[in-house]
Amino acid sequence: MPWLRRLLRWLRPPRTLRFTADGTKFVMMTLAIGLASINTGNNLLYLILATMLSLIVVSGILSEFCLKRLRAEVRLPRSTFAGTPFLYTVALSSANRFYPAYALTVEEPPGEPRPLGLSSYILRVAPGEPVQRHEVHTVARRGVYRLSTLRVATTYPFGLFVKAMQVRCERELVVFPEIHGVGARLRSVLGSVAEQPGRRKAPEGEDFFGLREYQAGDDRRRIHWKTSAKLLKLMMQEFEAGGGQRARLGLEIPAGAEPGAVEAAVSLAASLAVALLDRRLQVEYLTATDHLPAGTGAAHALALLRRLADYAPEPAAAFPGHLEAPAPPGMLTLLVTLHPAPTGWRARYQQVLTPDGPAGNGRGRSAGNGGRRLGTSAGEAFEGSAGSGEGQP
Repeated sequence: MPWLRRLLRWLRPPRTLRFTADGTKFVMMTLAIGLASINTGNNLLYLILATMLSLIVVSGILSEFCLKRLRAEVRLPRSTFAGTPFLYTVALSSANRFYPAYALTVEEPPGEPRPLGLSSYILRVAPGEPVQRHEVHTVARRGVYRLSTLRVATTYPFGLFVKAMQVRCERELVVFPEIHGVGARLRSVLGSVAEQPGRRKAPEGEDFFGLREYQAGDDRRRIHWKTSAKLLKLMMQEFEAGGGQRARLGLEIPAGAEPGAVEAAVSLAASLAVALLDRRLQVEYLTATDHLPAGTGAAHALALLRRLADYAPEPAAAFPGHLEAPAPPGMLTLLVTLHPAPTGWRARYQQVLTPDGPAGNGRGRSAGNGGRRLGTSAGEAFEGSAGSGEGQP
């Protein structure tokens, strides 16, 4: 109800005030000197008490001058990857004509349901001179983080109190799952499928796409020797995949699964999606209750990663849902699951991958129709660190 929100906003105090550790000691000393001056009637103690009380009053007035007519905002990127540092900007400006603001801390207010952990300290904001501060931050967990307000606080002038106000600032940050380079065995399977029309050599009618560094598991027949000799490192030729090759990526995580296993599975699914899209395949994404049609390119990659960022384990009653839909002939099918064995409808997938344990620390295994196992160790299932995976959009 709008009128209720306006009433609550009106009743909310414009400023909050709390003691610092030094401020608590100072107030206790002031009370002690006040009691001593009343008991003894000593004029010197009265003079000290008056001085200390005046410092408290001056502290309140000057800190109010700092926060009055102060504007604050934070500029976040639209998206980032979990575990990858990103840059954000805190901007402050003061409409106060005469008095600058000092010792300002800009952060999220306490009690946020899903805090980002943003915080920035700005020493001085002069009147009419906007200040921008660039900060580097890392978010450990994937998800959609929404920021509604900022807390601007100051300890000026004596550090006795922290006076703070809240500034409205609507922002959203999408944190994609952590991306890893796929391991050599898994890369060889994906590469062999992606190469079938012509990654090994360009068939008639296909266009040269570009060059990239050699990675373990690549077909050495695609090495571009002239460029490799010039750069003193092996460079691979890449060609546009022909025939509109398609891949289906399924994700099965039931509700109640261990959080570490959930993050490992989602990270594995994201890494596979990026690897497939990097090979110019059209990737279709399926869960029990969600379906993203096959597509390729940066826009499709962002849409798929956004779904994975916001993914939550699904109730058991929802399975198999979309996951048991029959795949068209010739489509590569991959299923990431926490189920211990590829039985029932799972056996329809060519590759069934199960990460065990926390992301990056467990052992990823895969059982396909031919009984082939992939990524039998952590180093083979995942390589590198967050943000270093191939083909990140």
